Amino acid sequence: MNRMEFMRILEQKLADISESEREEAIQYYEDYLNDAGIENEQEVMEELGAPERLAETIKAGLNGGGAGEFTERGYQNAQKQDDASGMSIRGNAYEQGNAYEQGTKRQAEQAQYQNAGQRQPEKSNSASRTILIILACIVLAPIILPVAGGLLAAALGIFLGLLGVWLGLFAAGAALFISGLIGLVVGIVKLFTLPAAGVVLLGTGFLCLGIGLLLTACMVWLFAKLVPPFCRWLVGLCRKPFERTGGTA
Repeated sequence: MNRMEFMRILEQKLADISESEREEAIQYYEDYLNDAGIENEQEVMEELGAPERLAETIKAGLNGGGAGEFTERGYQNAQKQDDASGMSIRGNAYEQGNAYEQGTKRQAEQAQYQNAGQRQPEKSNSASRTILIILACIVLAPIILPVAGGLLAAALGIFLGLLGVWLGLFAAGAALFISGLIGLVVGIVKLFTLPAAGVVLLGTGFLCLGIGLLLTACMVWLFAKLVPPFCRWLVGLCRKPFERTGGTA
């Protein structure tokens, strides 16, 4: 059914109402279809329904009396529209209120379950880790203690050996330095009695004095650079077994 046929049948079925009301109704639905556009005419006419039924709805609305207006569902009384709108608004408000309240309860329950699920495993995991660490220490103590003692003894042995080497080189440098001073003094004295021997002693004294100074300076530098870091490493190694790990804190 096309638009012309739809409007023709509607006008025929409204022939028994007043001319002004009929013209108003026809003009309303003409404008309604114009607003929908040509591409939507067929869909709009299907929504309006058969023109015979639409005419009956219009006449039923006109017979109800009171002020009203033409709509896509026929002629509706203004009071009925207001009542229907009020009921719809109140219904929507009631539904929205219930939905909000239910949503809030669900969110609170989910948050409670999530918090409980997050806290309980954390406590249980911490307790289980502590128990496992204690059991591991008890079981592995016969192995860990001798190994740790051996490592500590080895570290101390290395430290003492290096310290002995350092002390020996330091003593050698000091001895060369002192020997150089003595050689200088004796060489100066010999210059007056045996010039050749004095010159040799002076040369030997300067050589020993230079080597002694260089060796002593190197030993002091090595002590300042190597010994403090080694001591810190050794102390940290001894403290490490007694420190609490981050996972058990």
